[in-house]
Amino acid sequence: MRKGFAMMQKLSFLGCAIALALATQTTPQAAAQDGVIGSISKWDGGAPTFAGDGWEFRVLGRAQFDYNFARSDETEDFDISNTQIRRLRLGVKGKFGEGLQYKFEVNWDEGGDVTAEDVYVEWSPDVLNGWSVQLGHFKTQNSFDEINSSKFTTILERAAFTDAFELDRRLGLALRNFGDNYSVEAGVFLTNLDNTAGNLEGWAASGRVTYSPILEEDFKLHLGASFRYRNQGEDENLLEFRQRPFTENTDRIISTGNIGETDTFLQAEIIAQYKQFWAASEYAINIVDTDLGIDGIGNPNFTGWYAETGFYIGGERIYKKGKFDRPTIDRPITKGGPGAFSGTIRYDTLDLNSAGIQGGNQDTVAVAADWWPTRYTRLSINYFYSNNSISALTPGISGVDSSVVGLIAQGIPEETVNGINVRLHFDF
Repeated sequence: MRKGFAMMQKLSFLGCAIALALATQTTPQAAAQDGVIGSISKWDGGAPTFAGDGWEFRVLGRAQFDYNFARSDETEDFDISNTQIRRLRLGVKGKFGEGLQYKFEVNWDEGGDVTAEDVYVEWSPDVLNGWSVQLGHFKTQNSFDEINSSKFTTILERAAFTDAFELDRRLGLALRNFGDNYSVEAGVFLTNLDNTAGNLEGWAASGRVTYSPILEEDFKLHLGASFRYRNQGEDENLLEFRQRPFTENTDRIISTGNIGETDTFLQAEIIAQYKQFWAASEYAINIVDTDLGIDGIGNPNFTGWYAETGFYIGGERIYKKGKFDRPTIDRPITKGGPGAFSGTIRYDTLDLNSAGIQGGNQDTVAVAADWWPTRYTRLSINYFYSNNSISALTPGISGVDSSVVGLIAQGIPEETVNGINVRLHFDF
């Protein structure tokens, strides 16, 4: 079995290498040196797309600068006031011929480390009749909120369960099929590309289906479901489930500690959009297999869900291929207009108490206001109020911040954190 995992890792690295190789061979400079100068085939306000004889190429970039402010009721350990470069990405994407696409994107963090984001090739031969094969490093096919790009989300942090249940990118192989009103995706995965020094035994399998029974110009209804099975293998730490109080720059406030050998994630989603208004909701359950040997602790079922609604003024969200895409802006400032404005309110809950495991639970309300000067620029302000129940944690396996342990020792049953996040966003 280890040989099979090793072979899959080699194939995944091959997909990443092919994506990089294709990217470096299709730059406009290289085309000019070869005497085949591509023309600009598309330019809609971001970076232009260059196209030539059987190839297409586009540079990608994303910069997000955040200010984070938070205050807590019981301890100062969750009080913050800081700035950060949340995302700084650069990449390329393009295609060769009619059936081969690629994408290569990396991210720089504030520490100067470079991490891989989407790095893959996708092959869509005629013989597969609408299906494509994706090979490389990309997200498992789970959750509407998780697969929506941070370029287009209105709440700056995704739903609590997406982080707590560790939905992420991995080296993998997937099959995909997108129709006018449906999508089907399934894949098998190894580890995250930035964890290749780890063992080859850990693996995952996931899948997602979506269907839009109503897909009209003014009204759209989306239904979807996904699953993921994950096995850590014998050489990795046990699975841990934890969460911060909304903002990314605070410490973990609820946690189960390392408890799981395997887990099964199940999720359902519904999204409705009427002109400039939309509503979305998801429910997720994570079934964990433990073997801790502690009396009174079984196999827990952790849950999380959210519901949100929002609106646009001077623009509209675009639904495309099972997720939200770049919005339309009726009168951007580049054409003498005011841009567009959007507002969103979300209730988000996460429960990590089950079967003797006392990881805590979290209830968060977030309100967002966004100004879109153009389709590629945005100023976002989020207010959040997060109430966290920490009345009991499982002895010996807690993974929360030390201040939370201190609160529990004092008999304080909960901690409330509220604050503001501000983001300046630009992409191309």
